[in-house]
Amino acid sequence: MGVAFGPADSSRPPSDYGARMDALGAMVDEVIESEFRVGLAMSRRTKAIERARKYSAALANDPPSGIRPTKSSLDMWRRAFTSEIAAALHLPERSAKRLIQTSQMLVNHLPATLLALGEGRLSFRHAQILVDHSYGLEPASVRELETRMLPVAQKNTPSRFEQSVRKTREHLNPESMVERQVMAVEERGTELIPEQDGM
Repeated sequence: MGVAFGPADSSRPPSDYGARMDALGAMVDEVIESEFRVGLAMSRRTKAIERARKYSAALANDPPSGIRPTKSSLDMWRRAFTSEIAAALHLPERSAKRLIQTSQMLVNHLPATLLALGEGRLSFRHAQILVDHSYGLEPASVRELETRMLPVAQKNTPSRFEQSVRKTREHLNPESMVERQVMAVEERGTELIPEQDGM
């Protein structure tokens, strides 16, 4: 994928400047390859988290005591699993919970997005944006949003992609702003993280 600056049919060695530009091209190729491997690793992590979540849910629904699980016991299992992932990845529990929800959505409802992530065609941030805007949509609308937005994700930065996704979602699901605001308030949270110099 590097760029060679010497003439293709020349038997002469490239100039010093051309050789340095070729070296830079090789370094950029390494960056591209690394980004591909990051996407592959993110895809793999996403699948692993969802497999673990499903297994944890199965254990919660079939406790060794034989006692039928209750809503509170299932909720306790969910919280325990979130804590396990948070500890394993050194994340705050709120971040771990979001990661678990994102993994669940990607594996079960946005498989083409997960595939594109694993192939290095988009970043995890792009995938996260698509997940965030898929909540509350009917399954058919989720598939339509994914189909329309994947080609856009591959050509745009995350911030520009988010603008496009927001507009497309508005067309697919023009529910009132009041309804969406009420739903957003229910999911909103505040976190205080101490930083250096008393910030």
